[in-house]
Amino acid sequence: MMNKPSNGFLMFSLIGAVFALCILGLSIYVSSVPNKIEANGDTANINSREKVIIISEKGFIPQNIVISVGDQVTWENADLVAHQVVSSLGSTLENLSQFNEKIEKGESVSFVFENPGVFRYFDKLNQQFTGEVTVK
Repeated sequence: MMNKPSNGFLMFSLIGAVFALCILGLSIYVSSVPNKIEANGDTANINSREKVIIISEKGFIPQNIVISVGDQVTWENADLVAHQVVSSLGSTLENLSQFNEKIEKGESVSFVFENPGVFRYFDKLNQQFTGEVTVK
């Protein structure tokens, strides 16, 4: 005579199968995400043609990025107050020497970098916030 599995054993097996399917689905999703970020301290190398820098109450995130010529950078203001992204002295990108964009709460500003060089910037309304875009 064969013993039937208990309800507890069946429930445990079902939970294990669901868990395994969730892990498999998550690993497939993660491997298919095209915007891979490789963080190195305060610098991020982002593999995509569009980059996003979040402005928060703590500053620019990421603070420094390395991009390729032709990439677009978007500054998104996720803070509760306005910020003003302004080019700093020492920027090697001449066409950005007068960059000065006020970004209200919830708004964004984008720029396509067409030349190699370094673009240093700060927040004119909170000057301790600084950042750098290196274009290769």
